[in-house]
Order: sequence, then structure tokens, then C-alpha cells
Amino acid sequence: MVNDSETEKNQEKSKKEAKVVNIFTVISAVFIVFAFIAPLLFTQCSSWVVFDDKTGPIGDTFGIMNPFIAIAAAIITFAAFWMQYEANRDLREQAEKDREDNQRERGEAEIRNRKQQIISRFYEMLQIHRENVKELEWNQKIHYEKDGNEDSFNQESECIQKRGRRIFYYYLLEFNFIYSIINSIYPDVDIKGKVQKAYNIFYRNSNDEKFDYISRKIIRTVIQNGYSADDVVKDICSFSKTLCNFFNDNEIVKDRIKSILKRDNYFKLQPVLEPHFEELNNYYRHLFLTVKTVANEDEKYLSFEEKRNLLRILRAQLTVAEQIMLFYNWFSENGRKWEENDLNGNHFFTQYRMIHNIMAKKLFPIQLLDGEKASEKLIDYLKEQPIYTYIKRFCSKEDPMFEFENRLGSFKFDYDK
Repeated sequence: MVNDSETEKNQEKSKKEAKVVNIFTVISAVFIVFAFIAPLLFTQCSSWVVFDDKTGPIGDTFGIMNPFIAIAAAIITFAAFWMQYEANRDLREQAEKDREDNQRERGEAEIRNRKQQIISRFYEMLQIHRENVKELEWNQKIHYEKDGNEDSFNQESECIQKRGRRIFYYYLLEFNFIYSIINSIYPDVDIKGKVQKAYNIFYRNSNDEKFDYISRKIIRTVIQNGYSADDVVKDICSFSKTLCNFFNDNEIVKDRIKSILKRDNYFKLQPVLEPHFEELNNYYRHLFLTVKTVANEDEKYLSFEEKRNLLRILRAQLTVAEQIMLFYNWFSENGRKWEENDLNGNHFFTQYRMIHNIMAKKLFPIQLLDGEKASEKLIDYLKEQPIYTYIKRFCSKEDPMFEFENRLGSFKFDYDK
């Protein structure tokens, strides 16, 4: 369409130039013809011009023709200069247009090359992320009796090594267990404060006097010595009156702890409460850098939708357990940069949906508020937090914060308010 428009303009311009040239040619021709009939008009048909011996009739007669021929020559010369001027102007305009086209093509090529570099770098970082996940490992030591002889305590052991994203299931399991204890010994602390205490114990093994007592007396002795889930809960109650009263008033918490203890014999086979900072710090730092690299790229090279599409690919690599642990990492203030309470800050959760696939029923603190309607409890809680301002700003009914909001009948944020 652009080429057709340019062609039409050039054709129209050529027609105008040809018309002007024709006019000048006609005018020049008229003056030349008039030059030949001028002597007759001035000598024979004019009563006020007289030629005689004094005026030189022959020379003056032909001299009459000179002005008109000169005028015609001047007109033709002017037309020639005008044509040259127009031609030079066309050349200048064409040269300017070619320069602009070249600049535009170079700019477009630069944008294409830059975009390709960004995408290539993203996939390189994605590959590094996958390698980081593969390097995560958890060793599970399983004991079993030789030949099934119940009278003999001569046991053999086998070490099962788990690698990769499956490990986040066990991380979440351990965090939930820690949180359930923190929740019982700090009943007056709000959810955020409890999450911070629990996550700091999980992540950095930070000291907490009350929790250390429970861990020394129960977790590091009773659990790892092979007690059943029911026995562990009984022993927890025997060591802590506060916990016992809490369990008696909160059957759901007791059931949750029993459920956690039964899963894969986790706490009997794996060292409990070892800090996970060393292996997870590198994982979170690289994950954050990958998201930041894409999100902060100039939109001249990568549009917002293109950024979202790339980060969807990254998010697709994260399991639900990974996204929940990422949520806790941020909520505990260890990863505060993921979602900042500042319009000009990072909004990787609300604007780029990096925890979009969270299943609210797996968020242990939310479950403790109410065993049912976890999605509703999560949304109601987040409405009271600073993040809600940015959820309303960057999300909508058509593009909600969480995936579960798309389901028919599911509880949703009030995006219109």
C-alpha cells in the first residue's frame, strides 16, 4: 500500500511538472511567432510608429523582433533552470528518503537482532535454571530387615536419591510441619509473623528458643527414632502443655501434622531442620535474575505480551510446590524483591503472574484459618495486604491473579472495585 501511494504521488507530480513545461513552451512559441509578425504590425498596421531614413527602416524593422525573441529565450531558459531545480530537488528528496529508509531498515534490523539476542539469552538462562533444579538432591535412607526376620534387629539400608523438582514437595512438607509447630507456640502472632518465623527456621535454621526446645526434645529424638504419627503427637503434647491445649482445640492441626508425619516416613528417614539456604539461595537468585532480565527489557525490543509469553514458559517449569515455596520466600521477606510495595518497583507476581498456578488448598497457613474454602480465605487475606493494590492494577477478570479464579463458581478478587 505504501509503494502504491508513493507511485501515485510521483505520477501526479510528473503530470504537474509536464503541464508547467507545456505552458512555458506554448508561451515561448507565442513570443517567437509574434516576433515574426511584429514588423508588419508595427510598420504597416500602426499609425503611431513611423520608420523613415532617419530611423533606419531595415535595421529597426528587424530590431523590433529582438525583444520578443529574447523574451522567448528567457522563458525557455527559465523553464530549463526550473526543470533543473525540480530535478535537483527530486534528487535531494530521494536521497533523504533513501537515507531515512536505510536508517529505518538499520533500526528494524537492530531491533530484530536485539530481540533475538534477548530470546536466545532467555533460553540459555532457562537451561541453566533446569540444570540448577537437577542439581537439587535429597537422600532418603530406607531401612529394612534382612530376610524379613522379625526377631532379628540386623537391618540393611538402602539410600534412595531423589533429584530435581520433586524435592520441593519435601521442602513444602518440612515447612508445613515447622509452621504447624510455630502456629501452636505463638498463638498471638499474626500469619505473616508466623510464616517469617517458620521460613527462617526452614531456610536459615534461625534460632528460636521455644521452637528449639520442641525440636531438641521431639523432632530430633522422637520422630527420627521411628515413632508412629499418633505417638509423636502424644509426645509433643507431653513436652508442651501449650501444644497439647492447642491440639485439643484444633483437631484439624493435629490431623495435618499426623498426615505430614505419615508421608514417605519423611522425618524418620531424612535429617530434620537442616538449613536449606545453601542449595536454595542459588536457585532463587538465578530464577529472580531470569525474570528480571525479561521484565526490565526495553519494550522497544520486547513488548509486554512477548515478555509475558516468555515468562509463561519459565513458569511452566515450576511445579505447584515450587510456586508455593516461592510465595513463602517472598511472604517471609527473604525474597521481598519479587513483589514490592512501590509502583515503580518489581511486580513479578501481580504483573507477570509468576505464582499464577498456586493451589490455595496447599497453602498451609490459609488452611489453618479454615479447613474449607481455602481459595476464599487466601483472597480475603491478600485483600488486607499491600499487594492487593497491585492485583487490582495489573490483573482483571479476564486476566486474573490466580488460575483457580478462572474456574466456574470459584471465589475471585473484586477487580471492579
